[in-house]
Amino acid sequence: MHSPAIHLTKNPNFRYLAITHSQDLANKFVTAAGRIVAEEGFQLKTEKANSFKIDGSVSIDASYQGFGIKGAVSGRGANRIILDDVLKSGTKAMNEKAGLFQQPRDISPVEGLRFPKLVFFKGTKHRF
Repeated sequence: MHSPAIHLTKNPNFRYLAITHSQDLANKFVTAAGRIVAEEGFQLKTEKANSFKIDGSVSIDASYQGFGIKGAVSGRGANRIILDDVLKSGTKAMNEKAGLFQQPRDISPVEGLRFPKLVFFKGTKHRF
């Protein structure tokens, strides 16, 4: 989560949404990113376990939010969505990734998340 945090220090009005396999991991990412932003001299206006907002940013939404894969994400605004460790098991992740390339489909490797003809997996994008 280092790169998004540094990006926020240069673009404090940008908004990130991180989605992981559990809420606990998402909270760790939010805490780590918030610590980096604060160490760069920014004040955090609101700070919760799963989000923070940089003081002075123009959006009403948090600057950085984190949710588990089953969390309530609808209605949240973001400029960039990060999907990281959304599948708990490394074996399951590799099986899902392998299956993704064997048979093209319109759903992402993350069960229940649909992206129209564009799937993001571990920071890369694949078009179908």
